[in-house]
Amino acid sequence: MTTSLSDSLPSSVPKLDTTGLNWAIFSVHFQDAIEAKGFWGHFDGMTPRPMAITITAPDGTVTSTVTPEEAQWLKDERLAKSLLTQKIPDLTLMCVHSKTTIKDRWDTIVTKYTEKGAYAQTELCTKFLESKCPNKGNICEFLGSLRVKKEELAKVGVDIGNKDYLSTTCLSMDVLHNPHNRGGKSKEEDRDEAMSVVPLLKGKVEAKSGGSKRRDHIECWTCGKKGHYQNKCPKANSSEKGKKKKANDSLKQSSSVNAAETDDEEEGA
Repeated sequence: MTTSLSDSLPSSVPKLDTTGLNWAIFSVHFQDAIEAKGFWGHFDGMTPRPMAITITAPDGTVTSTVTPEEAQWLKDERLAKSLLTQKIPDLTLMCVHSKTTIKDRWDTIVTKYTEKGAYAQTELCTKFLESKCPNKGNICEFLGSLRVKKEELAKVGVDIGNKDYLSTTCLSMDVLHNPHNRGGKSKEEDRDEAMSVVPLLKGKVEAKSGGSKRRDHIECWTCGKKGHYQNKCPKANSSEKGKKKKANDSLKQSSSVNAAETDDEEEGA
């Protein structure tokens, strides 16, 4: 190989975390950088070591001569090892240092960290999906932190789907149904605060998922029935109309009584 190669990797390649949490994103960045430098054949075995030239003397003595191709391969192999060493934890380096080729070292790391990474990501994903708004916490601040956490997880290869995100958002606000967790707020205040946020989140998710209009899982906080929001509740609307009608009737009745009393006073005078 005659390509001029640098002996360091760009800062865009993160250092592999000991826990394996960033294995997915690390392996992608690392492979891209190594391929750009022309070394990936050493890691996957597609660039094998060239055969040495063997010469047998008349007296039977056998000597091996290193060809220019083999010399270049050995140089590239050493540089590939150096690049890998820069981005792995010291403990991992000590575990693979006894491996003679970069391919053997890389295969060992892939096997070990694929398992560790999957476990770490599953644990983080589960923790995210079980997120709950703390007692007496601010719903808006909590939902904001949840969105930031989703983006942070995406950076290390943990993808929280839109469906799971919306489900977690709704379930995390179960605290609103507990009167001991409202931090001095009235039930109506908590509902208004939640209602101002949930439709926005739902709209963003529906926009990305094709605008789904199913509302079977929605439960009204006024009548307890499913299929509509509180502000679309027929019972609430009819109740409001009833209250207005009752108020108007009371006002009319009061006006009639006052008018009658005025007439009686005028007749008495």
